[in-house]
Amino acid sequence: MAIRGTISSQEARQIASCLAKAHREALGEAIATLIEAGLIEEALTLGAQWTDNLKRSDLERLLWAVPEALKDHPAYAYLAGRLARQSGHLALATELLQKAQVYEPLKAASWFELGLVWLRAQTPAKAKEAWEEALRLSPGFSLLRGKAAHNLAGYYLSEGVFSSAEQYAEEAAKTFQVLAYPELEAESLHIRALSLHSQGRLTEAEQNYQKAMRILAELGKPRSLLFNNLAELYILRGELDEARKALDTGYQFATGDPRAMGYLKVNHAWLCLLSGTIEEGENILRSMSTGGSEEEELKNERALVMARFARYRGDREEALTLLGDLPPSLARTMELTLLKEADPRSLEEEASKQGSLLELTASLLLQGKIEEAYPFLERENFGVLFLDPDLADYLLPLSSWDERLRRFFRIHIYGLGTFRITFAGRRYDLGSFPTRKAAALLVLLSLTREGFPSASLEEKLWPEVDNPKGNLATAVYHINRTFGTRVVEVRKGVVFLRYPASVDLLTLDSITDLPSLSKPILPELKDILPDEVLLFEAKRQRRFETLSREEAARVASYLESLLSQEPFALEERMRLIALYEELGQKHIAELHRKRLDQLLKR
Repeated sequence: MAIRGTISSQEARQIASCLAKAHREALGEAIATLIEAGLIEEALTLGAQWTDNLKRSDLERLLWAVPEALKDHPAYAYLAGRLARQSGHLALATELLQKAQVYEPLKAASWFELGLVWLRAQTPAKAKEAWEEALRLSPGFSLLRGKAAHNLAGYYLSEGVFSSAEQYAEEAAKTFQVLAYPELEAESLHIRALSLHSQGRLTEAEQNYQKAMRILAELGKPRSLLFNNLAELYILRGELDEARKALDTGYQFATGDPRAMGYLKVNHAWLCLLSGTIEEGENILRSMSTGGSEEEELKNERALVMARFARYRGDREEALTLLGDLPPSLARTMELTLLKEADPRSLEEEASKQGSLLELTASLLLQGKIEEAYPFLERENFGVLFLDPDLADYLLPLSSWDERLRRFFRIHIYGLGTFRITFAGRRYDLGSFPTRKAAALLVLLSLTREGFPSASLEEKLWPEVDNPKGNLATAVYHINRTFGTRVVEVRKGVVFLRYPASVDLLTLDSITDLPSLSKPILPELKDILPDEVLLFEAKRQRRFETLSREEAARVASYLESLLSQEPFALEERMRLIALYEELGQKHIAELHRKRLDQLLKR
């Protein structure tokens, strides 16, 4: 600003005040105005008041301008302490910030900064105490109060005190919402979601994840770790298709973020284990870095999932070795309980103490306390428990007579690519069934909730045999024997599944992953189920067309933006014309063609 040197002190104050209030980014300009007017003390006061909006370069310029006579000022001590903390000079930062605490208006802010110093000095308990003091001294709905509550939420989350983490995160999110700091609000919502997630309160956790995602999407700042956490939530509910979609989206935003990529891979491997693609999951885990740069928490998560793979394979010794190297945690205790190395009562006690509903529900089921477990299952739908082979071995026989349990055992049928089924933690392929028509019967029954009349199935699957009723009865027997429980039932001339089923073919309309969409449909059964294969082929083709149109629309939008800045990019304009014609928007294509002709005549 060329006029700075010619304005009066009063004018400088007015300009600085207007700049500081106009926009957070203008604080540096406001301070520069005061410095050039010689109002250093006022510049210090303004900088301390709005320190969160002060860039490091502006802070350094301000401190450099302070004369010796003002270096005893509390605002100087506070700002210099903040800069020392940012530079890693922790002892100096502590000394300066403790000096600033004598000045009442800076007491809360100084405590907050001291908390950051002590956190960096690896003394989180002292940091927590400092933030509690900052929170106590902060006025309601101030930025400092929101940040102190946010940091306390993070501390308690790391300590596994999830109820306290949830409460502080809720206060922080509300404060940031009132003050219109949406990105900080989303970060606090994320911590609250993680706290609820860790307690097994999955419905509330999902709401907070989704709200944080909406805020960040509006800001154009999606976070891959949010999608990873949401994917894990869906895994815990047994909603594997939703988990896969969340992971796919997370991968899109994880480029250049090895930490996020690591967590996505761990949950991806777990999803593969539950989906019956064990080799794919093990390859993912093997592909992960095991070097010293991998953070401890991620290493432990990976080792826990590797222990699950070993347990599912029946390799008890490897599972115990992997678990033996892990620090104590509820997840570790649960794995040891499923390996019969820990008492379910101990798991119940530990889970009750931490308020963790998933592990509490598992412990109750393992002790046969079905009635006590039902309310948690009804509320949170912990479907992952019924995908575990060791839990299923105990619960599946009970589900034969308990209809409430049956609805949690879902038959997952995969018809895209190599045919496979997962049920009660076990994988089955076509070779698991004595005949291909038994497998085909199971596919048909999974496509409807109402069941099929026996006569229709006999005519469809055994049109040329002398005893179709006997063949149908044999196929039903084969299915039930394969699964070890009465999965299919015949009653009053209707054949139906006693357990819920999900089929990937029914989700063709929502698949966004082109490699998955391109897999053959029921390749081993297409001669037995030709009509069904044709029906799903038609759906797949429509999905391909939809995705092509969506991609064309995205490219068209990009080209429009490019041409608004570079109208003479002729090749791009010709491509845009072709895209609009492909999309059926002939009028817009014609307008661009006329514009192209005008440009070519110049």
